[in-house]
Amino acid sequence: NIKLEKREVNTMIELKSIYKRYGKYLVLNNVSICFPSQGMFIINGYNGVGKTTLLNIISLMDSNFEGQIYFDGENFSNSSFRKGQSFRSKNISYVLYNNNLFSFLNAKENLLLDSNLEYTELLSDIDLDKNINHLSGGQQMLVALTRVINQRKKIILLDEVTSQLSDENVKKLMNKLIEISKQCLIILVTHDLSVLNHYPLKTYELKEGK
Repeated sequence: NIKLEKREVNTMIELKSIYKRYGKYLVLNNVSICFPSQGMFIINGYNGVGKTTLLNIISLMDSNFEGQIYFDGENFSNSSFRKGQSFRSKNISYVLYNNNLFSFLNAKENLLLDSNLEYTELLSDIDLDKNINHLSGGQQMLVALTRVINQRKKIILLDEVTSQLSDENVKKLMNKLIEISKQCLIILVTHDLSVLNHYPLKTYELKEGK
């Protein structure tokens, strides 16, 4: 019991025997994994293997799965939409490859929706008064990532966010994420070799649903 209590205190997310199906196709096959409350971790694997599906479950955006998921020891499996939405809004930031920005706002307005402009290293070459649609894909992603960093939530989930960034900006981003992961949990889904080969982070490979 003492060992179990100690593990629960240090564990932010715990997945037990997760199965996910799309019709007859088994995407996730008995996935069990724990993530602590601090640190940065990578999930990689080829396209279509289920990496985004796994993140959607961890973010509580997808509740249609078999198995158990715990946050800080509390079971959120089959939780109500309201309970999951409330926990996610308070504790989880999630950036998809399509950046989650509002196209009718400029960069500064997107940043100020629910964060601030404290962190500007990634924004040094961006005109924040420009409409988001007038920025390149890489610049849009930098705005989205800055917004997430400034939200300062307990859990940050990132899905293929480096693919449109220059090598210089990937380096800036990774250094910043590693720094802030001392106070929060960051899970990065990627198959970007520039990330996988240059940063000594714990990496989980998703292969054939496992």
